[in-house]
Amino acid sequence: MDQSHWVCYELPDSSYYYGEVGYLEESGVVQSKDNQEAANNPANRMVKHGFGIYIYPSPSDNQKVKY
Repeated sequence: MDQSHWVCYELPDSSYYYGEVGYLEESGVVQSKDNQEAANNPANRMVKHGFGIYIYPSPSDNQKVKY
């Protein structure tokens, strides 16, 4: 598996996503991260797409784990 196009996001809940991403077009189509035309369009946003892993913070007394 080629990991050269993987990114690492820190999410608002202090978890992390490390994996593949794509660009979500206004039409709802996800284009490959390699697609420079999609990457250069400011209306498109990067989204998690493909293989990846989530790293969740350890639950504390103040957090409830949801399944």
